[in-house]
Amino acid sequence: MKWITKIRPIQLERDGVVTKAHLLANEFFAIAAGLELLGDIKPGDISNDLLNRFAYNLHYRPINAETLTDTMMLLDKALKKEQP
Repeated sequence: MKWITKIRPIQLERDGVVTKAHLLANEFFAIAAGLELLGDIKPGDISNDLLNRFAYNLHYRPINAETLTDTMMLLDKALKKEQP
């Protein structure tokens, strides 16, 4: 996930209005890829507010691999209603 946000594989042309979703396209793609690795969790299982905050943090905040791993593990456990 971290490298997807660094290499930015999705390149968008700026014709017209640019929204937050356009600016964070690579981050949302990285989240979807990370959730795919967890298994049966889909972005629709997570609130829009949490997805937006997660994408914002991936884009604007320095995040190391350990923090990202912990975040994904906690998200997985929370959605499966398990104890971390």
